[in-house]
Amino acid sequence: MRFIWGLPPCSLYPLVNAEELPKALLPVGNKPMIYYQLQWLEAARIHEIIILTQVGAAKKIKDYFKIYESSSDTAIEVVTVDEDYGTADALRHIKNKIKKNFIVLSCDVITDVHPHQIIDLHRAQNPSATVLFYDSSKLESGADKPKGKDEDTIEYVGIESSKSRLVLLTSPDDIEDELPIQISAAKKFPVVNVTTQLRNAHIYIFNRWVMDLIVQKKHISSLREELLPLLVKAQYSKRVLENEGIDKLMATGGDSFLRARALSTSGSAYLEDRGVICTAVTINDSFCGRANTVWSYSQINFQFTKSHGEDSKISSSAVVDPKTPVSADSLIGESTKIGERGSIKKCIIGSHCTIGKMVKLTGCIIMDHVVIEDGAKLDGTIVCNEARIMEKATLKDCEVGVKAVVEREATHKNEHLLRYEEMTD
Repeated sequence: MRFIWGLPPCSLYPLVNAEELPKALLPVGNKPMIYYQLQWLEAARIHEIIILTQVGAAKKIKDYFKIYESSSDTAIEVVTVDEDYGTADALRHIKNKIKKNFIVLSCDVITDVHPHQIIDLHRAQNPSATVLFYDSSKLESGADKPKGKDEDTIEYVGIESSKSRLVLLTSPDDIEDELPIQISAAKKFPVVNVTTQLRNAHIYIFNRWVMDLIVQKKHISSLREELLPLLVKAQYSKRVLENEGIDKLMATGGDSFLRARALSTSGSAYLEDRGVICTAVTINDSFCGRANTVWSYSQINFQFTKSHGEDSKISSSAVVDPKTPVSADSLIGESTKIGERGSIKKCIIGSHCTIGKMVKLTGCIIMDHVVIEDGAKLDGTIVCNEARIMEKATLKDCEVGVKAVVEREATHKNEHLLRYEEMTD
């Protein structure tokens, strides 16, 4: 089973608009982000999929499934949850639908790692939780990353490499003078590699009994910040294991083999020996990243498109004037028209766009149904659906919201540009 849960819209402000452009439908390489997760799940032959979304975004997401081509035996259900829910809260909301081990997958993760690299490892080792991590430096390679753009995502991740055990998971805010490694953890895992370079991909596989823990511990709202640290501590702390009732949940949870061992004369010994196991899977050779900030969204678009783009980067239905050069690392969608004497360099342009004469675009993401009039110049700018950039406007490092209008000959740099109604709300 599979669940999608996006971060609050502010993390991608002003690109996301719940009713008009939900986060899950933001394009990456001219396909909605949700397309990649659905393809990943179908490659894993997982055919029970639940999409968790906010009320405002539900209609748009349901509309997308009318045109999404899934395998005939894939059942996709859209469930709405409150806006202030964390991922654990959302899972509690559908607790009666979760009968087996389950996968939790965020709507903003883009990866080409084969799902069976993770799923087969989970099946073989049968841990309580399997967590996917990726090296953030690969996404940042060659990119001018503004300072402080993802400081809130930095974590100290400690992994015991011989068994891929996740031993430490804590944020810098929880650290004063030294890393909080308990003596019991050091005794059980004497050699641990600690890094701040790894990022949590928000792809998790949990054993069924973990759902019982989430239901029981109603104060747990976040998987990353509250549930995972608890499971990590339970690996080496008998006090946590017993005080939180985790030992009993493991014995009575959904693992029939574990229940049988627990009821046997040697069951308690088995539980004590095995206990909670958190497995960390790190990606080395495959692509992975989370489009959870404007900067990372841009980088994932360019890097993923460059390595995974279609053989023909210009749609057969697009009309590009021969006097306008288009760089090989650009992508142009269906029925888009581009006028003469312009320049398109390292850009992703969506479908049904109209781009006038002498328009220069460099390092831009242009979504669907956008109009850019003659003589406009855009550099490092993201333009959302149905926006209009009027004649001779100049934009650098800006984000233009859905249906926004940029006035003739206007000049903007490092600005969020919204339509009038949004600016006056």
